[in-house]
Amino acid sequence: MKAGTTYLDAMLRDHPQLCLPAGIKEVEFFNRHHDRGLIWYQQQFRGCSDRLKGEVSPQYLFDPKAAGRISELIPEARLLVSVRNPVRRAYSQYKHWVQETGYRQSFEQFLTDHPGAVDRGRYFSCLRPYLDTFDRDQILVLVFEDLVGQPLATIRQVYAFVGVDADHAPAAAGQRIYPSAPPRFHQGYVVAKRVSRRFRQWGLAGVVSTGKRAGLGRAFRPSGREPSFAVVLPDTARRLTDGYADDVASLSGLLGRDLSALWSST
Repeated sequence: MKAGTTYLDAMLRDHPQLCLPAGIKEVEFFNRHHDRGLIWYQQQFRGCSDRLKGEVSPQYLFDPKAAGRISELIPEARLLVSVRNPVRRAYSQYKHWVQETGYRQSFEQFLTDHPGAVDRGRYFSCLRPYLDTFDRDQILVLVFEDLVGQPLATIRQVYAFVGVDADHAPAAAGQRIYPSAPPRFHQGYVVAKRVSRRFRQWGLAGVVSTGKRAGLGRAFRPSGREPSFAVVLPDTARRLTDGYADDVASLSGLLGRDLSALWSST
């Protein structure tokens, strides 16, 4: 979550050999909607024919039940995980919450109100159930900073990993990952997002997509003014960095890469 998964979703959809659910990014079957059953999940991929099927639901990494459920249904699954400087990831989640709900408190208060925002940055701990359940070669851990800095090389690594033509060059690879920014009519945007979430819960994601195509979301696009988000206080950044140190070290060992050094510079 907040580690480039929307960008990754766009580049996966661009590949002619891949098929992702139409009109919705985050299916969340293996956590939120598991009780809807296999037929409901299969219906999300109708029209895919013989293309390789997949979906992007960042919530699976944080849900302790998801790994086992995925393994039971799709034991041969290829799993993609995107990680990011955990302090910046938490702050990005805060900005997203401000944008989506009109939240007016500080980043520090947000962390108090949403302790899961800190826990989501303990990537190695979140990966543990997957490492215990799947073979290591079934899991590809992507680094957000690579996705931003070397998008084409990174997505071609993804294509090769899932088993499709790695020479494909997606149009989305040249697009910028845009940061959160306040919409033109913030309160209206908050209401619109609340309604769209309810529609998706009712299985009406297609209605939301139709509205977007019709241009109903243009009034709520970022205004272009400077974002009005509270800053991360230096003491908070240090406290979070220290708290993540052991987990980052474990993840660095798993990947054979010094993420502490990378993330201290980003």
